[in-house]
Amino acid sequence: MTRYSEAIPNLASHHSTKRSALVGVIGTISKKLFGTMDEEDSIRYDGAVREIQSDEKKIASFVKENIIVTTSALKTFNKSINIVESNQREISDALSALRTAVENITIESRELKIHSRVLELVSMIGNNLLTISFKIQDLE
Repeated sequence: MTRYSEAIPNLASHHSTKRSALVGVIGTISKKLFGTMDEEDSIRYDGAVREIQSDEKKIASFVKENIIVTTSALKTFNKSINIVESNQREISDALSALRTAVENITIESRELKIHSRVLELVSMIGNNLLTISFKIQDLE
């Protein structure tokens, strides 16, 4: 009985090899006659499909990395814009304060000019009075 149980797998294996070879031959003939795929084409296309799947995984990884880089760049850009806006507000406030100071200086400058002109007139009047006083003394 053990002899038969050892022989059966050998027969099955031999039968499987013959069957596989027969399928291969039939596939080749079918390819030539009808343009169908044979075993060699199947292996080639299976390899191509695996390569495409691998490429798709690589592309997906690259896309994910690009999204991360783009997101990071946008966050950095937004921070920069916020800093620029803050600086713009500070500059605007400083310019407003400077404008007020210049206006105040202008007003004070006008007042000083008026004050200077008044002192000049007072000095001229004083000189004229002194001249008149000397002339009156001369007439006496």
